[in-house]
Amino acid sequence: MDRAGENLKGPLPIETTLNYAKQIADALEAAHEKGITHRVTASPTSLTFQYGPADPLPTASIYLADGTTGSTSFTIYPNGYVTTKASSSTLPATIQVTPLATLSPGTYPITIAIYADNQSINFPVKITVTGAPVSVTAITDAANFSEGAVSPGEIVVIWGSNLGPATLTSFTLSEKRLPTSVAGTSVRFNQYPSPIIYTSTGAVSVIVPYELAGQSTASVGISFNGSLSAQFTQPLAPTAPHFFTQSDQAAGQIVALNSDSSVNSSANAASAGSVVVLYATGEGVTSPPGIDGSLVGSTLTQPLANVTVTIGGRLWCKLKPTGSSVGLRLTE
Repeated sequence: MDRAGENLKGPLPIETTLNYAKQIADALEAAHEKGITHRVTASPTSLTFQYGPADPLPTASIYLADGTTGSTSFTIYPNGYVTTKASSSTLPATIQVTPLATLSPGTYPITIAIYADNQSINFPVKITVTGAPVSVTAITDAANFSEGAVSPGEIVVIWGSNLGPATLTSFTLSEKRLPTSVAGTSVRFNQYPSPIIYTSTGAVSVIVPYELAGQSTASVGISFNGSLSAQFTQPLAPTAPHFFTQSDQAAGQIVALNSDSSVNSSANAASAGSVVVLYATGEGVTSPPGIDGSLVGSTLTQPLANVTVTIGGRLWCKLKPTGSSVGLRLTE
């Protein structure tokens, strides 16, 4: 070391050592006055979470380190985006961060405020939430959940994962029409928006758009809170009639009302000569032309295709349905 032109070798004199110690202490005091007191680090400062509405909430950790000794505490704000759990109230500490279940996909800023010697050092942290992948696995008729081709105007159920909210949510009418977006879920067949009856994380019920008439297949896509599914290819047919049943199977007791509006069953059979009402979907295009999501009004629609009813393999009648119900009179 060179001091005032002198070359010094060996141990420093005590006076010199004390002088250097005083200079260091003075420098720390000056840093303290300027707020440069603790060498605090936070890592990482960017967290990304991906989860669906029915998935367990994910967690991630932020490690806070303090390179010097002293009394140091911290807090996190705001608390409207995440919940936190710290391993200690002073540094060093590990903070476990969990996003709230109500967060929609997006970016949310939080701040970790470090307090030391009545001073504060702020670390901004970016929380990014992305929706879980939306996946379509099957499309079935809504009447009896059978698979196969679907027709324009048919009520269907789309099955998959992360299709909608964890709690089943039904439509709210707008100007006597079903909406094409419910609780963040929207569905398109060949880019035509579909009226939605209900949505949930595992199933969405929609009406196939009438604009698909004359086409043989449709590319079906679902969007939930900005996350898009891969396109699902669905075969189409001019008609795909199905009666609504009282179970979730493709066969069994159909939904039928007797002439007194009671539910038809083996214990409550319809008498000969009486009228029963059956409920069906998949009749195809209608006259007047059907309007996607529109409720039946004063003008009843009728399918353009011929409609016949057989019971036990025997042709009973040809009839003209109205809307989604058909009525027939039992003759035997």
